[in-house]
Amino acid sequence: MKRRFSVELIALFLILSVFVSCRTADSNANEILKSSIDLATAYAKAGEYDKAIDVYDRAWSQLEDYRLLYNKAMTLAACGRYSQAIIVCREGVQRFPMIMAFRTALASFLETDSSVFEEILELDPYNSAIRLKLMNMLYEGGDIERARYHASFLWDQGTINADTTKVLGYEALYEILTRGESTP
Repeated sequence: MKRRFSVELIALFLILSVFVSCRTADSNANEILKSSIDLATAYAKAGEYDKAIDVYDRAWSQLEDYRLLYNKAMTLAACGRYSQAIIVCREGVQRFPMIMAFRTALASFLETDSSVFEEILELDPYNSAIRLKLMNMLYEGGDIERARYHASFLWDQGTINADTTKVLGYEALYEILTRGESTP
């Protein structure tokens, strides 16, 4: 009886020590996570995106938590590095398939990456909806020449709307066409 009690006591002690060590490790992981996110967020708010990304990378090397990967993707997107944000989101989808935030972010980033639209247009050059999105993206981004190329393509396809006329500089002609007046 005494021996059984001492065995149970030792077993209880071992279980408690494992529990305490796990709890300590979990607490350390939470501290690393929280501190890293706070520091990286401060860097990002200050416009120091490279430092923020470096903080996420360093924290990720110690603790592979989905929140670090997701925040890194958001930081990359915030500084306009959508191609890299897409790569990080794809990694997030692969590693953490149940975290829908990666899929949602990936979908929105794909819509901001002109190379994705260009790939689609290589396969389907007459996709006017994609071409229109690309044209607007290029125009808003200041790449007027490439935007005009796509606007001309759309115009030739018969997509004559406010966006294509604005890019081509045909606003007056568009007004005449929409009012139903005949052109001189």
